[in-house]
Amino acid sequence: GSQSAVSGGQGNTASGAGASVSGGHNNIATGQMSVVVGGQNGLAIHDNSAVLPFGSSEADVGCSTVTICATNGLIVNEMNMTSRIISLRDQVLSLKSKNQAQDIRYNGLEIKYNELATSYIELAATVAKLQAFASLSSSHEVHNDDSL
Repeated sequence: GSQSAVSGGQGNTASGAGASVSGGHNNIATGQMSVVVGGQNGLAIHDNSAVLPFGSSEADVGCSTVTICATNGLIVNEMNMTSRIISLRDQVLSLKSKNQAQDIRYNGLEIKYNELATSYIELAATVAKLQAFASLSSSHEVHNDDSL
């Protein structure tokens, strides 16, 4: 393609405008400004995509994406990002589990609160009836004292 380049390797093709393939073998870059770096059987078909197929065949997943296949892990500043991502995923799953347990406890407390509120309302109504009855009873007693 226009202003495309293949620099080394074997069986590589760069046919998109401004596309490039740097080494490796059987890599193809057909998207505009796409790139495949080394490895084998990399396929960059979308515009502005990059594929680093280190370990197996890999294709980009869309325009303006970077797809990396690193069978033994992606290392950044001496940190294995694959292990770190797995660790973070496990932490998120643990937090979700704890959150679900908290939700269950909260729902249980809410049910108990509603039961207590209902009991309180019923108790308050009973107390009001008893007070009314006591008031009525005491007025009858006073009335009875006058008749003596």
